[in-house]
Amino acid sequence: MVDELIVHLNSQIRTDQLLIGADLATDETKKFYQAAREQDYDYLAQQNRILTQKHFVTKIILEFISIIKNNMPLKLAFDYDDSEVLVWVETKNDDENIEIELFKAKAIINAKYHLLGYDISMMIVQEDDNFPIPNHYKILK
Repeated sequence: MVDELIVHLNSQIRTDQLLIGADLATDETKKFYQAAREQDYDYLAQQNRILTQKHFVTKIILEFISIIKNNMPLKLAFDYDDSEVLVWVETKNDDENIEIELFKAKAIINAKYHLLGYDISMMIVQEDDNFPIPNHYKILK
């Protein structure tokens, strides 16, 4: 298994080397190898943080949706800020069942991802509140 990983990594590095030599590599790939060569650990750490954030935010959103898929709210939107996934939900008036499901989903996600540095923060409004979804949120439903 380790041998396969090393072969794969060597193959990827060799491919990148050929692409860079032919001036066909992406700017991102070129910057990565330049930073590695120059030992620019701040840049490398920043890139790692960006990739880590994308990874965990995506996992959290998909898992949250998976948990509530059988009891979806009227409206659902997401945003994120550093290590927090922001969830905006609109439910039918006085629908306590969906609110219970939403809080369960939040608890499951926070229990699983908090130690990894990520949490969900959730705003629940009811239909009659007539609150608009904040502009910076991405509307799912």
